[in-house]
Amino acid sequence: MENQHASSIFIHSLFRSGSTYLFNVFRRSDSGYWCYQEPLNEKLMQRATKANGFLESRQGVREMLRHPELNKPYFYEYHVVTDAVVEYFHEAFSYDQYFVRGKDDFVEITAYLTALQNGAQGRPVLQCCRTTGRVAGIQAECGGIHIFLWRNPWDQWWSYKKDHYFESRNLFIFNAKCLPEFLQALKKELDIPDFRNANPSIKHAYCSNRYLDSTASYKLFYALWCHAMLEAKPHCKLSISIDRLSVSDAYRGEILKKLELLGVSGLDFTDCSVPMASYGESDGAFFLKTEDRIHELLLSHGYSAEQVNELVQLSAERKLSLVDTSVPENFAIRDAMHVREYLRQAEAKLSEMQTMLFNDRARAQAEARARQTE
Repeated sequence: MENQHASSIFIHSLFRSGSTYLFNVFRRSDSGYWCYQEPLNEKLMQRATKANGFLESRQGVREMLRHPELNKPYFYEYHVVTDAVVEYFHEAFSYDQYFVRGKDDFVEITAYLTALQNGAQGRPVLQCCRTTGRVAGIQAECGGIHIFLWRNPWDQWWSYKKDHYFESRNLFIFNAKCLPEFLQALKKELDIPDFRNANPSIKHAYCSNRYLDSTASYKLFYALWCHAMLEAKPHCKLSISIDRLSVSDAYRGEILKKLELLGVSGLDFTDCSVPMASYGESDGAFFLKTEDRIHELLLSHGYSAEQVNELVQLSAERKLSLVDTSVPENFAIRDAMHVREYLRQAEAKLSEMQTMLFNDRARAQAEARARQTE
């Protein structure tokens, strides 16, 4: 189907993938891009209904999350399409519809994304952190050029620790409708409640305030990371590793050439520098055991050995990168590894204490109900 927005550019990634950096690369270009950051952000309606809400600075958030310095407010481009956001945006776009597949499911979100593209004062670029479960549908309905941005999962998961918001969003995603089969199995394995038919305030309170232990947290994250690699990446014209973009001039040149072949030019990646840690033996033991379990779930719920093999190979490459922390020159890495061990232990204790409080509260409520019926 011919699409009037064939030249629009969609960037798909999970949180903490370097997406704000890529967004800013397009925004600072002289080639006339009009860049929408996070068009499915659940807080957009709050901004849209507040006077000059899209022109407010997020300086404190930027510094905390180590985002690049921006020359305009984060949501600046939305100020010219405020009416479209108010008319077309639905909060269900953010997480409830994360995995929708049916054509009818895309009617409203297509109307919204089309309104953003129609209102752009330049070539539309939509940088999305909440779309990896439905890239195929968005591509089919909205057309455009689709780019997949990814980061190695170990650094990315630790980057989630900058703000509990990111881990809490994974719980929201695991309560989306049309949850894939292998994610349903993991949800059951981790005993995550289903809130799809519950009062929204109950779901919000649980997902926003629940602290998982490190193993459960990484399982949720890595499962979504694998899903993005398997279901989003194949539907994009170009895949970009932010890690390689940070360290290799040759790779930067390769990506620029591929972008030019897609009709995308005027970009500069020379200042790309995503943080990358070195990991030791106990880090590897923690991550790789969890990754093996997620690969098993994928194989037992519809994915082929060929599909999963790419993920297994990437895990093997990360294993090869592990540092021998018994070597004196690696003692700084050893010390960082021990700090990560302590942090994982603290997370386990926090999660255990929270579970105990939840159980005590549930028992007290049950006893109160029993007394009322006596």
